[in-house]
Amino acid sequence: TVSLKVDSAKDIAAAEIGLNVNTSKGSLAIPHPALQSIAKQAGGVDIRINVSEQDTKKEEVNAKVNNALQQAAAIFRGAMETLFANACVTNVTITSNGKEINTFDGHQLTINLPVDSKHFAKDESYKVVVLSSDSTVETLIGKCLRVNGELVVQVKVSHLSTFIVTTEKEKAEIAKVTMNFADVNESQWFYEAVKFVYEAGLMNGEGAVFNPDGNLNRAMLVTILYRLESLPEITEASKFTDVAAGQWYSEAVIWASENGIVNGYEDGTFKPMNNVTREEMAAILMRYAEFKKIDTSATKDISGYKDAAQVAEWAKQNMSWTNSAGLIQGDEHNNLNPKGNATRAEAAMILLRLVKNVLG
Repeated sequence: TVSLKVDSAKDIAAAEIGLNVNTSKGSLAIPHPALQSIAKQAGGVDIRINVSEQDTKKEEVNAKVNNALQQAAAIFRGAMETLFANACVTNVTITSNGKEINTFDGHQLTINLPVDSKHFAKDESYKVVVLSSDSTVETLIGKCLRVNGELVVQVKVSHLSTFIVTTEKEKAEIAKVTMNFADVNESQWFYEAVKFVYEAGLMNGEGAVFNPDGNLNRAMLVTILYRLESLPEITEASKFTDVAAGQWYSEAVIWASENGIVNGYEDGTFKPMNNVTREEMAAILMRYAEFKKIDTSATKDISGYKDAAQVAEWAKQNMSWTNSAGLIQGDEHNNLNPKGNATRAEAAMILLRLVKNVLG
């Protein structure tokens, strides 16, 4: 159980920083819109977050499982007893002054549910049965990943309850999500790009919105590339003083640093929340391409752009390659805007081009 002052939760949410809760029984990532909702609903001075693993052999859990079997019989016909015999059960609750907070104004949390390597395999997708306090049953699809060295099945949820990770595998396409953001529609230039990165699991939304005009920061960019690599296992600790273990971006930063894709600053920091400029993004993308053994020798003369002189000396080759590869292009006014912050919509478009035109 983790206890957090309501005022602290409000301050964290106001700073647009998410909260990560890591325990030996599971972990959850609470984005700032959901944290803001939790703080708003709190009826006391503290918020208590509890993650507990339950033994499927216990009588009370068996009663829940039996109830689930009865209600979900149409879904899980056949070998249901075997299916639940090796299931992993985790209960997640958030309370304040004795009152449970189960929903978050439509915002989602990411929950990592511990599983054992004997019955679960990395990169496979599994059915997760969700038992709510009102006895309703829901089925989700979670993907098995290795997070901080532990094998987990990860799900995104908009409410809390008891989660039973079954051993029934699902094909990856069944787990495909559908984009439905209030600020993204088919008439916008970035629609197809946002749809692609979201459904591919490369970029997430911010609650009910994608925030296409929001700035892309360093943590976001390395996390996107880390996801593109299917979240390889990390065994090293962070070398940066401002990247603590257990943050949503920690493993991505370590991976990108170990593979020469990003560098830190002279003071030993990474500055994960710093916005990424377009020329900085060009440098990181070129290093990623080189990591993928892609030929980056092709260049294009960028002197014809109105603001070509604003490109930093160290970034000229990066901008030249990304321009020749069709990744970073000029705007309608023939400007590259190298010092401008990259937006989330621009990042989505560049990622679409990278995957389809460069990585093939």
